[in-house]
Amino acid sequence: MSTKTITAAYSKKSLESCTDLIQDLIEGSTEFHKTFMYLEEAMKKVGGPIDMQRMSELKDLWSVSNRQLLIQKAELEFQISQLEAKEEVDAALKQHIEKAKEGRRAQS
Repeated sequence: MSTKTITAAYSKKSLESCTDLIQDLIEGSTEFHKTFMYLEEAMKKVGGPIDMQRMSELKDLWSVSNRQLLIQKAELEFQISQLEAKEEVDAALKQHIEKAKEGRRAQS
């Protein structure tokens, strides 16, 4: 996984939208894979004019694409979790500061 921290450059909403789009690509690539599997099985059973070497190469390409999409999705999800953690820390710190101010006001 990439160690780049780019969460400050993008909003949580933007990261979530990209994650959703990547998920759509993953689901679409799964459909491609099913089609390659179907063609492969059909050609084994009944034969046909399909170049199986070419189909095998395309199936391999799908595998690489799918793996890269999954890695990208994991990186985006990590960035979202980092933003959420920062938001929680900021909220807790703000609450702590407010309590400290209230305590000082009560003492004066």
